[in-house]
This record gives sequence, structure tokens and C-alpha cells, in this order.
Amino acid sequence: MKVREVMTSDVGYCQPDTSLTGAAMIMWQRDCGVVPVVNEQKRVIGMITDRDICIAVATKNRLASDIQVSEIISGKVAFCQPNDDVEDALKTMKKRQLRRLPVTDKDNVLLGIISMGDLLNVGKGKEIKKKLLAAIREITSFRPVHLHEITAEHAKHDGQNEYSNELDQTPWVKFVEEQIITADTMISEETEKPEISK
Repeated sequence: MKVREVMTSDVGYCQPDTSLTGAAMIMWQRDCGVVPVVNEQKRVIGMITDRDICIAVATKNRLASDIQVSEIISGKVAFCQPNDDVEDALKTMKKRQLRRLPVTDKDNVLLGIISMGDLLNVGKGKEIKKKLLAAIREITSFRPVHLHEITAEHAKHDGQNEYSNELDQTPWVKFVEEQIITADTMISEETEKPEISK
């Protein structure tokens, strides 16, 4: 299966001089959490997420309307192209721990976007389901977090601290857990199906 068969073509995007308010409005209108950043030739030069916006506003002590997208994007972008195999796009997502990839032509002009949700909706066959499950686990694996507010006093008797317990209740973590359970169930059902003798 090719990327072009599952990607979303109608994608909102912004430019480097767009304010964070403008980028957030695009996310709100499109009901998404990430927006590609393009130059005047519509070539992708970055990606901005709702998390990027929140952190920038909190740390820069300025209004979102006064901060430009160019101030916070890194410029390091992973791409895929329409004729790439879906499994290759999935490998890139897994390696870079990304839930979405911009789809571009050979000149990096934006053509669309592909997400884990797209892949979950179209994944068929035991092998692709296993790869999707492995990618979800890798992408959502927790990275080391250094928070000075968390101390030994927060430790619970079961060895978990209050922070990790609260994190387990967040919508995204719950969503991922549901997807993993669903994928596990589908894989089990495929594995347990008896072979029909001819």
C-alpha cells in the first residue's frame, strides 16, 4: 500500500511569519494538533504542534499573537512521498517517534499529511497490524523526564509516584492504551483463526 492511498490531502498550513495565535486557529479550525510550516513556494520547512505553542507561550512570557512560528520551529523535518510504501513511512515514524509525517513531492512541496490514525484505520493483515502495534509502542514510550518538583516524598507504596499516576490518566495515554488493546485483540484473532483445509 502506498502513502498516497491513505494520506490526507486537504491540509492546513502556515508560514514562518504566522503568529502562534494564527497557527493555533488553524489547528482549531482543522481539529488537529500539528500544522506544517511552508515557505512562499509551499515547501515544507518545519512543523509546529500544539505542544510547541503551549511551551513557547509559557516560557517566553509573551502573548501568542506576538510570537512568530519561525521563533520556535527547529527546521528538522522528516518527510515521506506519495509513492513511498506505507511501511516505510511507518518505519520513519517509529524511528523519529512521530505520530504524523508531511507528504511532499521531490522538491519538498507540501502535498498532504499521513498520521498514525490514517494507518490504524486502513491497516489490514496480521503483519501490518504487528508493525503498527510496535510503532505505537515505540512512539508513545516515555522519555526521561527531569522535574525538580517531583521528589521521593511523592513516591507511593506501589513504587509509582503521583506524577506518573496522573500521566496515566491523560486522554492521549488512554487513547494509546485503547489502540494497543484493539491492535492486540486483532492480532490474536488473526493468529487464532483455524486454517480451512482444502
